[in-house]
Amino acid sequence: MRFVVGADSENLDRSVTLGVSAIVGDSVVHFADPFHEETNQHCLRRLDPEFYHVSADALAPLATQDEGQAAACNLRLLYHHAVESLLALVCASLQAPHYVPGWLATYKTVELRGLVSRISRSQPISVAVRPNQPGWLGFVSMFAARMEPSPTAEDIEQNTLVFHQLARDINDSNMNREYASLKHGLRSSAGGAMLKFAPNDAHGKPIRDREVTLGGEPHGTSFFRYDVISRNPAIRACSHHSLNWDPAVLVDRISWAATWFANVRAMALSMCDQSSHSVIFPDADACNGALRRGTTLPHSSHQYNVDITELKKLIASQGRVAAKTTWPPTQS
Repeated sequence: MRFVVGADSENLDRSVTLGVSAIVGDSVVHFADPFHEETNQHCLRRLDPEFYHVSADALAPLATQDEGQAAACNLRLLYHHAVESLLALVCASLQAPHYVPGWLATYKTVELRGLVSRISRSQPISVAVRPNQPGWLGFVSMFAARMEPSPTAEDIEQNTLVFHQLARDINDSNMNREYASLKHGLRSSAGGAMLKFAPNDAHGKPIRDREVTLGGEPHGTSFFRYDVISRNPAIRACSHHSLNWDPAVLVDRISWAATWFANVRAMALSMCDQSSHSVIFPDADACNGALRRGTTLPHSSHQYNVDITELKKLIASQGRVAAKTTWPPTQS
């Protein structure tokens, strides 16, 4: 159980009963905020779905230009951001609709991924608002039931499929490493990977005019992973990965996520103030655009082979050398 103080300094010594409790993941968190109802409504109204629409519309034409790799990577970063923001708001609206800002400020990424995975598999999670059906179909159907006129069964099914796609993306280990590589130190390089082959000439060089492309995409990222390969977590193997993606598909998915971000925000607000808020339920065409694959070679990787026994010998002889050097030097 965690305790989070959300009140100003003059209220810190007052009882936590002046605040509110909420479910965050599998824990109950107590927020000492005597004005929690006002805080909730204020923060919900400040959430801005247009941030994603405007940013995607600005980046999309730049990404298709000859020097558009940087814009394309920004689109990819925006997509990762939009997916996490939407799924976090969904989980907050299910677990803590009465105090969404506290949930959003307190959750951990591993908690969010776990909740999303359990929803996708129709496994139980702790909620304050319970849909009538399990899984993403239950969430989409709960939302659709509040609308007049009701969306069609096809629209409900297609929106459910997009939620499943976004849930897979946020739990994809390579996409998570890509996201981390983009936002932490820009450790990734821009540009997609292409798989090609060509017959050799008499000197063993490829004949370029007979080259055949098997798959790939001009846009993507390349980055390194360092995964634990033994019982010792200090021993990690390096592997190189490339993820390819189509900027046009990213724009469609960002637009869909931003629309649902606005919808979930509207639903949470209606629970607070008991008023109606306008929403847009994406139709089947919008969902089909978000579900497009967009590339024939989504992922390629190269694993470097390492002799673990020899590596352990190297660690035993040299592994602690760097640890003995400090800056500035320590006093003896």
